[in-house]
Amino acid sequence: MSVLLRGDAFHRLDDRGIPGASDLFEFKDLASQSRILCFFDGQRVMLLAHAFGGKKEDKTRPGEILHGLKARSSYLERKARLQQAKATFGWKRRRQK
Repeated sequence: MSVLLRGDAFHRLDDRGIPGASDLFEFKDLASQSRILCFFDGQRVMLLAHAFGGKKEDKTRPGEILHGLKARSSYLERKARLQQAKATFGWKRRRQK
């Protein structure tokens, strides 16, 4: 699924004293005046962690960064468990006809 967002200021977050914060990116959506935290899995997959209102602040609140990091670590843990299960049970992707 592809989604086109209208916005600007897509940028990597700096650490701000929170380890791992530089793994998150922030996107400001112009239509809804929201900020969206996201992260990448490899080169081609971008996952949206969560969105929050924040049109007044210039800096992302530390609580929002921690929420995004929690979503990222949860995703990576689930992905690792799935890959381990695939290796253990020999699951293979079915080819579509």
